[in-house]
Amino acid sequence: MLPPIDDPGVTSALTIGHVLFMDIVAYSRLPMDEQRRLVAMLQESVRQTSTFLRAQRKQRLISIPTGDGMALVFFEDPEYPVRCAMELSQKLRGHPEIKLRMGIHTGPVYQVDDINANQNVAGGGINVAQRVMDCGDEGHILVSEVVADTLAQLGKWDECLHDLGETEVKHGLRVHLFNLHTGECGNAELPQKMKSAPSAQPAFQKPGPTTPKPARGTLDAAVLDSVSKELAAFIGPIAKVLVKRASERCGCVDELYKTVAAEIECEEDRASFMATKKS
Repeated sequence: MLPPIDDPGVTSALTIGHVLFMDIVAYSRLPMDEQRRLVAMLQESVRQTSTFLRAQRKQRLISIPTGDGMALVFFEDPEYPVRCAMELSQKLRGHPEIKLRMGIHTGPVYQVDDINANQNVAGGGINVAQRVMDCGDEGHILVSEVVADTLAQLGKWDECLHDLGETEVKHGLRVHLFNLHTGECGNAELPQKMKSAPSAQPAFQKPGPTTPKPARGTLDAAVLDSVSKELAAFIGPIAKVLVKRASERCGCVDELYKTVAAEIECEEDRASFMATKKS
C-alpha cells in the first residue's frame, strides 16, 4: 500500500532535476591522502565554474558529495549540467591527475533531508544519471537520450553530440547514450563498456525479416494513459510527461515499460510496476 501523502517520510514535491553525476576513476585504488587531495581539488574546480556559481546564487542547485565525486542537481535550466560539465572538463586539463568521468540525465527527483538535516535528493533522475556515468571512462561526458533530445531542440549542441546507441546497465535496464565532446572538452573515444558489452546494439544491426521493429511514436493513446496511471502510483503526476516523452522513441509497450521503469528508484517498486504490464 502506498504511504499517505502527509506521511513525514514522504515528499509530495516531485519535480524534474537536471543531474550531473561525476566520480574519479579508480579512486578506491589510491592512497587515502591522495584520495583526500584529489577530492578537494575537484570540489574547488567545481566551485570555480560560472555555471555552478550562477545556479548557487539563484538557489537552484543541490550539491551532494558521494565520497569519490559528487552529484549536482540543477533545477529549471536543462543546459546547466551540460555547461558545468564542459567548463569542468576544460579546467581539469590542467590537472591530469584527476581522472574524472561524468554522466548527465534529466528525470524526476524529490528533495529530502539526510540524517544531518541537510538537503539531499533522491529518485529515478539521480539514479539514472549515475548509471549513465558508470558507462564512461576517464574524460567522458555521457548524456542520456532525454538530455540529448532536449539539447537537439536548441540546435547549437548538434555538433557536440555523438550517438552511441543502447546498452544494458544495472538491474537489466537499458539506456540510450550520447557522447558529448568538442576539441576542448570531453573524450571522443568510444567507452570501453560500449566496445565490450554484449548488450550494446551496433548501429548497423537490423531486425529479422519475421520480426520487423514497430514504428516509433505509434502507441495507442489509451495505452499511454494506462501506463501513465500505473507509473504515477510510484513517482507522482510527472509520470504523464515522462511516458509521453518516452513513447516518441519507443516502438512497443514492452520497450515503453522498460524505459520509464528506470525512473523508479526502489527496485521492489520497479518490479511491481513492471508486473502491471498486460501481456
